[in-house]
Amino acid sequence: MTQVDLSFDTTYWVEVDLERAPRTWVPGVVRERWAEAGVPADAELLDAVVHAVVMVVESLHDEEPAPFMAFLLHPDPDDGPLAVVTLRTESLPEPQTLEEVAAQLRMPEELLELPAEERLLDSPAGPVRRIVQRFVTMDDPDDLDDATATDTIAYAWVLEDDGNPVVVTVSTAFEDHDEARRWLPQLDELALSLTLTP
Repeated sequence: MTQVDLSFDTTYWVEVDLERAPRTWVPGVVRERWAEAGVPADAELLDAVVHAVVMVVESLHDEEPAPFMAFLLHPDPDDGPLAVVTLRTESLPEPQTLEEVAAQLRMPEELLELPAEERLLDSPAGPVRRIVQRFVTMDDPDDLDDATATDTIAYAWVLEDDGNPVVVTVSTAFEDHDEARRWLPQLDELALSLTLTP
């Protein structure tokens, strides 16, 4: 498998160790970020932040397909992460265009609160399609007060691995629309750093 890498700014991002149990590495990462930011050590706050991070990381192990890499958007060291970004790879049985892959990522228009936004961007790994969608879910279609809106941001590439077509996606979600907009430049910077090493 070709090596897939993302470059990231540790001011905002924490790379998730998907091989180890979260409680074996999360406390050390939180303490390190506190030291860098000059946050005073606090045992009670440490427990709260570690718990918030561990809950997010543990949920990744239940996802199918499992992510190849993951990052936490964690700009505030004394608070929990704002979002988790996952990178996934999927082999294709036959070649597909980037437009065909993007079509599979699009949600039905009737589920969208706002029109989807799409852009074709450049990256070191090749052309990438960014799709921003805000969709609404509700348990009772007649109860609008119970509706939940979520912003999803996905980046998709169609690449080759040893001559075989593969889809690479980087994606995340925000429940807060303003936060999604605020952090889009950092998400672009992370996703567009994607490189492949044979």
